[in-house]
Amino acid sequence: MRTVLLLAALLGSAALPCAAAVNKCTDSRGKVTYQDEPCTATPRSSKVDTSNAVDTRPTAASAARSITRSLHAGDDAEVRSAKGTWRGPAQFQFSMSGVRAADAHIIGRMVIDLQPDGRVRGVIDEAGCKLSGLHTQFVTATNASIDVTVSGCSDSRFNTRYSGHLLGNAAAKESKLQLNAVAMTLLPGRVSQASIDAVLRR
Repeated sequence: MRTVLLLAALLGSAALPCAAAVNKCTDSRGKVTYQDEPCTATPRSSKVDTSNAVDTRPTAASAARSITRSLHAGDDAEVRSAKGTWRGPAQFQFSMSGVRAADAHIIGRMVIDLQPDGRVRGVIDEAGCKLSGLHTQFVTATNASIDVTVSGCSDSRFNTRYSGHLLGNAAAKESKLQLNAVAMTLLPGRVSQASIDAVLRR
């Protein structure tokens, strides 16, 4: 009788593991484990191994691409301010005592940057011109008063100091630049006038 009871107890204890559910779990790294608890959908945070994690911080190149995209985006937020980089065709004209000089008519592509600290930097490559000076807000945030010196132009008649305005149009997503320079010449009664007009976008 004792033998029969011992055998029954042994058989009963051997059957217990078979009655419990066994779950085969695979974590995000492919490691397989067997457990009686249900598998979790994601690994517990305390067990995550980040030794092989990828660095997602932006590189200098990706940051530069992001800035370039923002400059070309032309969205409403950018057009609400005169500050920033503007690009577009610029037209030069020169006149002496009200008579326009036909040989001084130049059209070139302008890039001008109204920096947050009030400085202005720009170039007009086809004419070889460089612009440098200052800007201040004019009436609203989309407009600016500009005072710049233009230098390096292939036509020296345009190498002088200009003043004018950048007038923004948020609806059209563009700005109009108007710069003028007036100077007295050595000859009495003769006045020279140089002007730069441009239609600019982000």
